[in-house]
Amino acid sequence: MEMTRLIRNILIAAVLVTAVSSCDKIDASVQDDISYGVDGALRLQKKWTAVYIGRYAEEQESKSPSYIDRLSAEGTGEAMYYHIVAEHGSLAGEDQLLAAFKDGTGVGGTMGGKALIEWFKALYSLNEEHAAGLDAVLACGGPDAENGYMDYSIGSTGLYDVYIVEMLPNGHISGRYGMTELEITGTPMLSDINFLSGMNSGK
Repeated sequence: MEMTRLIRNILIAAVLVTAVSSCDKIDASVQDDISYGVDGALRLQKKWTAVYIGRYAEEQESKSPSYIDRLSAEGTGEAMYYHIVAEHGSLAGEDQLLAAFKDGTGVGGTMGGKALIEWFKALYSLNEEHAAGLDAVLACGGPDAENGYMDYSIGSTGLYDVYIVEMLPNGHISGRYGMTELEITGTPMLSDINFLSGMNSGK
């Protein structure tokens, strides 16, 4: 668990994610078989809603720190997921949604599923002995769950369309997703983030 939490901290420059204890897992030894893909058609899950938790300074001692926004979700059950943050109203149609889910949207440091797979493989190659499964780079659960959040360098405030995208243990997205018009406010400021333990005690 401590190694998985350390892995999460390595990703903070672009997207910081957490280990999952209650979701489906995959044996890290088969990481070469994991690749991004899509299983089935896109299916909007109306009960899946994105939740904004707050913002914190990535470099709290710096005179000009960069800021990270923490997002969660509700209604997803035990699905493993990541977020795509898009300018409000900027995505329309299945082709644009698939492209965003795969490659991200260019909003701040938000990344798509393909990039998460590459991060996972890179981390695995750094330390095969302690490698976690794909669940180490995905969120699961809601804002009150230890593992129910991901962090993004969105870089601004305003109204965004936030997509919750389910990823399967094989690295494919399932096709299930939720969409929420979400106000990124920059508040509350989370001031008690303990990176080494991975606890989100600043909520």
